[in-house]
Amino acid sequence: MLFLNMFSGHWRKSRHNDGVQNTHTSPFLQRVDRANQKVRVWLVGVLRMWWHGAEILAWCLTPALYRGTNGARVRRLMVDATWPLITGYSVLTSLLSVVVIRIVLAAAADYGLSQYALNLLIRTLVLEVIPLLAATYVALRFSLVRRSSASTPEGAAATAVGAGFAVCFLAVTSAVLVSAIAYVSVFGLSPWGVPAFTTLTATIFTPVTTLVLILKTLFFAGAVAIVPLVSARRHLPERAVTRRFARLFAALLLVELLSLVGTYY
Repeated sequence: MLFLNMFSGHWRKSRHNDGVQNTHTSPFLQRVDRANQKVRVWLVGVLRMWWHGAEILAWCLTPALYRGTNGARVRRLMVDATWPLITGYSVLTSLLSVVVIRIVLAAAADYGLSQYALNLLIRTLVLEVIPLLAATYVALRFSLVRRSSASTPEGAAATAVGAGFAVCFLAVTSAVLVSAIAYVSVFGLSPWGVPAFTTLTATIFTPVTTLVLILKTLFFAGAVAIVPLVSARRHLPERAVTRRFARLFAALLLVELLSLVGTYY
């Protein structure tokens, strides 16, 4: 970029010194200037995004945010971000898990692989689908529509804490709910399947897998808490909501890919 500036400036200076009175540059240099300007605007935008994200994260880690009036605001936003979403999200995860469980059990029975069905269900739903679904649900229902709370750094940090807490809470509760539905679908209401189920769960949730799941959920919560509010702090127009969601989905996809590498490789 610096080379392009020096090149274009040297070319214009040489043309002026040669006495050429042409006020229009060549089409090639015009395209170079436009490309140079777009690159600079993009770099400045990226740096501003990282700056505002670091600012929100620093406020979230500040003890003063959780005391006094700010603490009351944080607790209120935690309730506002979690309580209205519990019913709808529980119904959604229950219906989705029932459909997926029935499909997997039927397919496993047809191919004589019923002994692996529960393992596949726990790995697919609890480890992969539920955390991503919780993050997306909180983002659509809370983070992406809370632009007014991000007018100040304290408000943005309080909103981020509420969104992060909602993602963690919904992910944990829905994981327990889906595990219970999977148990009932396989063993019924009989308590005799508890030893086999707990043994299978222990074989799945190894220390490495548990650590990756915890880190993935925390990173999902951080992405949902910070990424949508960065655009609000930059005062982007409302029509940019699709860009904010695309940026958030890209961050979630990156975290998911890294978690897959950590779990299975």
